[in-house]
Amino acid sequence: MVLVKFPTHWPVGCPPTAAVEANAVIYRVTKTNPATARDFQSQAELGRQRSANQCLRVGISVFGSFRDVSHCQRVFPKLGRFIAQAALKPRHGKMQTTPSQMFPAHMTWWPYENVNRSEPFSVITSVEEEQH
Repeated sequence: MVLVKFPTHWPVGCPPTAAVEANAVIYRVTKTNPATARDFQSQAELGRQRSANQCLRVGISVFGSFRDVSHCQRVFPKLGRFIAQAALKPRHGKMQTTPSQMFPAHMTWWPYENVNRSEPFSVITSVEEEQH
């Protein structure tokens, strides 16, 4: 049996008690096809301070709908040209809906330590960069 645990360096109480076992189809914008580990780094791993909530910073931003991930890709084209989809299972970690006004289907995924984050994902579409 594989021991499932979260990284010990994460903030105390992270993931939050409201997070549930992963068991959903989710989407993420990626730079590469196929998606690689670099496509699944948290804001904390990237050294970014976009959220004051330290628990959200160590999680991975994903979306619960194709429409919302497509919207995110249009709003933030530098995130990548591809959209990847995965059917996460409890062995992948925990997740919670963390919506914003701009992205109502935004979710945060907290993968267990040693989970291959890119493994369950397959690129399902790409967007050609628009010429302006």
